[in-house]
Amino acid sequence: MAATSSANLPNLLVNTYTRPDYIVPHERAMAVFYSETDDFPDGGKPIGKGRTWGVRTKDSHAAGGTAEGSDLPAFTQPAILQLTVTAIQIAASVAWTELMLMVGSGEGVITAEDVIDDHVQMTTRNIMSALNRLTLGHGTGRMAVVETTTSSSTTFVCRNPEGILQLRENMTIDFFDTDTGGTKQGATETIVSINPRTRTVTIGNARSLTATWGVYKALSSTVSEYGVAPMGLRGWNDNATLAATVGTQARSSNPQLNAQVFTANGGTQSYSEKLVRTGINSVWFATGAQVEEIWTNQGIVSQHLNHLTGQRVFTVSPGENVPRYRIGHDEKDLCFHHNGRDIPFRVDSDLPAREMHLIVKSLYQRHVLRKPNWVGDGIGPDGSVSPVLLQAPGTAANTYALQKVAGMLAALNYGHKMPKAGCAIKEIFDEELAGDV
Repeated sequence: MAATSSANLPNLLVNTYTRPDYIVPHERAMAVFYSETDDFPDGGKPIGKGRTWGVRTKDSHAAGGTAEGSDLPAFTQPAILQLTVTAIQIAASVAWTELMLMVGSGEGVITAEDVIDDHVQMTTRNIMSALNRLTLGHGTGRMAVVETTTSSSTTFVCRNPEGILQLRENMTIDFFDTDTGGTKQGATETIVSINPRTRTVTIGNARSLTATWGVYKALSSTVSEYGVAPMGLRGWNDNATLAATVGTQARSSNPQLNAQVFTANGGTQSYSEKLVRTGINSVWFATGAQVEEIWTNQGIVSQHLNHLTGQRVFTVSPGENVPRYRIGHDEKDLCFHHNGRDIPFRVDSDLPAREMHLIVKSLYQRHVLRKPNWVGDGIGPDGSVSPVLLQAPGTAANTYALQKVAGMLAALNYGHKMPKAGCAIKEIFDEELAGDV
């Protein structure tokens, strides 16, 4: 008679966790923008030294009215910039002790499926959350910014527009003095609690922090995410305010890499149809491209709805004596109609407050070396669709610990064929998320 052994555990994991049935639903539910990047045109894998492509910044324009018998217009060389991106790794880990695998099963269940399922779901949530915020970011990994200087305090306030929207309780974080080329300030901290109404974060130890310091995800007490991030939406849809360099090219010397950016010069501007229309038209006049989607957070969606509240009309259906007075909205139906086209509003809760990003989605490109999958011994470069439990090394030489670990890994980056075919409208009055009054 053959005894049940731990060799059956891999089969259980394969049956329980597959990419189509498990990882993909997490992408769609928890990483809205990252999930949409699957629709970006495939720009090729960033192998070797990276993926390079050309961005046409100037045409020849060797065309014009000519007199009879005259020469053809003199040809002027067009200008093309070479942009390059490399793959950025995003990883997550999980660990169990052997004892937990033994006692962490459900009543009457003799496998470790229950505790594994709980931790696998958590790890998948966590890497999807990380992928989403990084895909929305500007290439540095910054999640928040300290608003005001503190002195020996366990709390600090996060600056608008980022606020606390990308922070989570129990995250380990580091503080750096500048967004690029900076230095870690003090020890790694853990977020104890977050007050979203006041944008106040409580950490485990009293710290003296300086205004404008950035907050970054710590991977350990000595390693952080600082500077290790793909170039995301806010980086490409920018004019060097957040990302001075894209694809190894400096925007200061190549202004054609700047998106169309509208601000209120440090104040706030009211949401209006005029403001959105101006942004859409700016992309058209700069490139001849049509805006395809508008990405923002719920706060700006609320401003859009508030803008329309005064125009509400209630109708009486046949057979009714009074209107039903139903209010609210269906997010998937929100759009801005322009030039015969519906431009949908797309909402992601990881985006900062006060911002709208008007994008030509078809001009973005994804460079995916590997989708998020599990790592492990004896598997290919694309990883495993199910968790691979590895024995943790022991502290002594030539031994193992009574623990098992598993890890997830993705490697990717993003590009843009014409960065000026984008528009960022910032500093929009946002009562709900930024607390503007």
